[in-house]
Amino acid sequence: MNISNVLVLLSVAVDHVKIIASNKKQLEDRIKKQQQGIGFLMAILLLVGLIALASMLWMF
Repeated sequence: MNISNVLVLLSVAVDHVKIIASNKKQLEDRIKKQQQGIGFLMAILLLVGLIALASMLWMF
């Protein structure tokens, strides 16, 4: 193998690493957004539950 083949292989490997890193970053961002959405949903459910509980107690 000569030097140019080695350089081509190295550049291909570096490109693959860059692609994997950017995909990982996008995936992490997507997971963060989903977690924020789930947290928001849980907060709404908790609020609805508290309102329902308060109205039940109000009836007695």
